Amino acid sequence: MSTCTPKVRARILIETATETQNALGEITETWATLCQPWAEIEHKPGNETWTAEQQYAEGATMFTLRYDGRVITAKDRIQFDGSTFDILDIRKSPAVRARHQIITAKTRRD
Repeated sequence: MSTCTPKVRARILIETATETQNALGEITETWATLCQPWAEIEHKPGNETWTAEQQYAEGATMFTLRYDGRVITAKDRIQFDGSTFDILDIRKSPAVRARHQIITAKTRRD
């Protein structure tokens, strides 16, 4: 008997970092909406790590969305279901005539 995690299809929010300068000349980083595509979401097994004597749980998630020519980079982030995900890897599938982008991301430790 196979145990597989069901895939979910939902709208996600992809944000890109923008830097603004305030009146004092300080640079602050804010997040602006890049796009809100539909994606197939598949949660992968995660792990636990220790940092600064604290234990953190990290979950890996794959987001598959239709490739529409938008430039999404690892500097961007994903918002889904109340969680923020850091983008680790982006690949196009199939590689020659891309129809989909497969984004591997991990949950943020904010």
